[in-house]
Amino acid sequence: GIQGEQGIQGLQGVQGIPGVSSDLGWVSAGLNGSINGPTTTTEVLLKFDYELIDNHGAYNPATGVFKAPHESGYFFNVTVKYETGEYSQAYIKAVLPGNKERILTNSFRAGEVMSGDLVYKLNADEEVRFYLGVVGPTGVGTYGNNARNNYFGAVFHRLIP
Repeated sequence: GIQGEQGIQGLQGVQGIPGVSSDLGWVSAGLNGSINGPTTTTEVLLKFDYELIDNHGAYNPATGVFKAPHESGYFFNVTVKYETGEYSQAYIKAVLPGNKERILTNSFRAGEVMSGDLVYKLNADEEVRFYLGVVGPTGVGTYGNNARNNYFGAVFHRLIP
């Protein structure tokens, strides 16, 4: 048959909810050089300064401080190989705002690679520090001997309305 005439245009729909885009942030850093580790029941502030990539300026390799550029959820990964000839327990610890502490990982055998993750919500300008600690060694070990085994990374999003 013959095609009919086009009907009248319908009403415009209701405007949708505004979308949200994000600005991805990341930090990637390593260590490449032998650094003396902690002694019995002490901790060493980890400072990653090798091949630093930081698109938001969130990490200061001179101080070892991560400072949140804005409110967001943050994912951190810290990997360290603590090398000592003596049996010792080693651990990686995060110190969060309000002096809250979280153990990311630990090892009961010297020379193992320890790797731990942390997901945490930070407000703008809040700081996080990471420490290597040991319990019970008879001598001081080293870390940072190989950049592949000593790494710091962070990933976060800034939501933009």
